Amino acid sequence: MLGFVGCGIQSAESALDGGMGHGSDAGVDAPATSTGAGESILDAADAKVPVYVALGSAPTNTAPSDALGWDLRIARTMIATNSGTSGGGGAGVIATSAKSIDEPITCPTAGFAVDAMLPIPGPPGSGEYSGNPALAEWFNYDPATHTVTSKGIVYCVRTANGKYGAIRIRNYTGGKMTVQWRYQPSGSPVL
Repeated sequence: MLGFVGCGIQSAESALDGGMGHGSDAGVDAPATSTGAGESILDAADAKVPVYVALGSAPTNTAPSDALGWDLRIARTMIATNSGTSGGGGAGVIATSAKSIDEPITCPTAGFAVDAMLPIPGPPGSGEYSGNPALAEWFNYDPATHTVTSKGIVYCVRTANGKYGAIRIRNYTGGKMTVQWRYQPSGSPVL
């Protein structure tokens, strides 16, 4: 199985088999291989316990001690990259015109959005969080039904250490985010 899997994360296959992964924690799959594509379900329900994702590695709910040990930090609908106000890495994202994560994608090598202080989603005055402005646009919120719906945007991701990948948030229900992903560990922007 490929993907970013770890604490608070399960692959679609694991979710279908009752959430029992092959790792040491229930609901956690075995560590991922370092390249490929797939779909993973991240448990991002607790804003105080974010999921840290390093594309091509097993994520965790604990902040990595290595400054370049994470690319994305996800807490509920708020997503940060290891850049700007969130970290010292070179991570960033940029929206693409791709309609599917499966189509050929060539990421740019410049123009990636880096993190800044953003308003917390909700009513005015809810506070601020450190997050990525491009990724703050991944969803629509319906205040009448209190539902979050993905816009289906495919984003190129530049990792903290300068590699490339892509993500597309397919679904978000009850704090569980279904993410489709691709990763290219060679450093090539061609996915």
